[in-house]
Amino acid sequence: MAAPRWPIRHHRNRLMSTWTPWRDHPRMVTSPYVNWWLMQHGLGAGPSPMRMTPSLRRMDDFDALQGSLADFTALGHDPSAFMPGGSGADWPVFPVPDSSANPDFLNSIDGAGGWLPENANYPTVGADTLIAGVIDVDIGLGHRRFRQADGSTRVLASWQQGAPWGGGPGHLPFGAQLMESDINSLLAQHSSDGDLTRPLDQDGFNRAAHLVDMARPDGLHALATSEAHGTHVMGLVAGADPVRDAPFSDRVRLLVVNLPPASAYGEGGAFLDYYLVYAMRWIVEMHARISNASGLAATPPPLLLNISFGKQAGAKDERQVFVREARRLSEADQILGQAKFNAILPAGNDNLSRVHARFELQPGDEQALDWRIQPDDDTSNFVEIWVEKLLTTGTVLAPIDIDVVPPGGTAGAFQPAASGQITELTGGLGRVYCDAVEPEDGASVRFRYLICLAPDHFMKGGKVGAAAGKWTIRFRNSGDTAHTVRATIQTDQATLPGQRNARRSYFEAADYMLFEQSGREADTFAYVDGASPAPNLDRSATLRRRGTLNSYAANRYVATIAGHRETDGRPAPYSASGIGHPVHAGGRGAPTVSFPADDGAAHFGLLSDGASDGSVAAMQGTSFSCACATRWLIESWLAGQFDPQAEASDVQAFLRAAPLTLPRPDKWHDAPVGPEKVGAGRASWQPARPVSRLG
Repeated sequence: MAAPRWPIRHHRNRLMSTWTPWRDHPRMVTSPYVNWWLMQHGLGAGPSPMRMTPSLRRMDDFDALQGSLADFTALGHDPSAFMPGGSGADWPVFPVPDSSANPDFLNSIDGAGGWLPENANYPTVGADTLIAGVIDVDIGLGHRRFRQADGSTRVLASWQQGAPWGGGPGHLPFGAQLMESDINSLLAQHSSDGDLTRPLDQDGFNRAAHLVDMARPDGLHALATSEAHGTHVMGLVAGADPVRDAPFSDRVRLLVVNLPPASAYGEGGAFLDYYLVYAMRWIVEMHARISNASGLAATPPPLLLNISFGKQAGAKDERQVFVREARRLSEADQILGQAKFNAILPAGNDNLSRVHARFELQPGDEQALDWRIQPDDDTSNFVEIWVEKLLTTGTVLAPIDIDVVPPGGTAGAFQPAASGQITELTGGLGRVYCDAVEPEDGASVRFRYLICLAPDHFMKGGKVGAAAGKWTIRFRNSGDTAHTVRATIQTDQATLPGQRNARRSYFEAADYMLFEQSGREADTFAYVDGASPAPNLDRSATLRRRGTLNSYAANRYVATIAGHRETDGRPAPYSASGIGHPVHAGGRGAPTVSFPADDGAAHFGLLSDGASDGSVAAMQGTSFSCACATRWLIESWLAGQFDPQAEASDVQAFLRAAPLTLPRPDKWHDAPVGPEKVGAGRASWQPARPVSRLG
């Protein structure tokens, strides 16, 4: 709690009020992000987004894999009505767009006999098939490179999570599902003369498949432009000319989840965890149903899952919903006899964003961290603060005290906070949540503060926002034990209709090196030619590039792919760095390995499928390094060099061997780079992509 302060005047003559005392807060939902969303948008304090009605319970145990009704419970329109007195601690919820939600989910799933009914008409595959799962957004299902030589789709099933609810199938909690036969039917309806080998009316097909929705301001639009993230990713993972590369097209089939638009998972991406959990479970279950229908239950075909998505802040251990689910699914084959869960994720692109701080606090020490809020920002800004030390279950008082000082303000007195408490900036412009977060086994707690600030600029309603400028977060260790503190600025994105700017905030530190002497943007290491180890440039006492790994990928249950430049092997400066050592059980100190993210200094990004069928685009980032790694695993399986489903197989170990297996270009610089940046090394490989040239 901050001591009372005089009001502060800042830009636009705003009046900034003081922080209230810490008080108990009986939140109706576990996630403070959900609670903040309800306060800012759902309860009239900010601009109104699209309606978000049902709140769905997360799937919590392996019973859900077998269709347990209890783990697919919808809470209805008002979570508080079902959770009086703060009993919502056992009910993690997240908002779902009203237009996409199944209004009769409970009755439908009960009548259908479970999550994915056993008696549905599932497609079949041959014993020599590999199934690639792709979870992304804006995946163009009608592209020729995702079809077979006869024009039929290679996609066995697809879940459009953000599609309008159309009455079925009833077991889906939201969105729309297309099976292989449904996609082929749509392809025939929108192909010339119904011939799948003839030209496709892409606009008509995309609208009918709910891949493009221009009528809704929060609808998906990317496939009506030149580039689409998920289409680019799937082109790298499994795109192939169906005639020239028939062996690939015939043997590599696809399960696809098109995530909803960004408006569904919030400005900080907090609700994305839950959509991803549902997506992963759907792919694992659909794979099992297809294996059963194909007579392959005893020997299911290999499954590789590419998830080129991420966010920055999070527990980065099993206290995070996604990580907990990844751990469970990594054991699913042993528990349920299903295919091995092999997930490949990107390291992330936040290495240069100044969004991560880490420091030690000795007993009695204080530390200040400057937090720069940019002007004309239409979105909320979030900082997660984690105390790394594991504490005894039942610990109530936070081991670190904090104070948040607005621009031009005066530091207040430190006051201790307890788990389940909040302090607020009067006027609804800010809130700090304090929580003791348990892992699944409940054996310990780690403390988290979440600082939430309202947008600097509201597009609607004339509401005054939280001031732009330099905020200061102050920390004090009032105990008798040293603590490591980690502060991370959450991912930021514009989500509401009419929003223009998502100007991400960042930390500032005088000892943080922004540029090398040459003027080049400073990376974690200085990359030089020669055999000497790369000099360390990450020397700030607080602000660090190390530790910026995608929070979904900073765990040992998934393969984590960094990015580098193909022409000379230079690590991509934006490619996130591991912390250098695991900080908790199940954690990850470095990426698994690095695959290309750029062709070269003059050719940024990698070529793959554009939004329109037959088009080619270049896109940059570790999302596409991740897709290259998945494709290399597929190609290795086709060549008989690796079987992800074999009893002794280890996808991560196989990826770590790639830099030794694949030859490097002659002009590569071989300067050693720390594993925090490239893991086991740099693999020089990306899928071939013939491009027709004029003349």
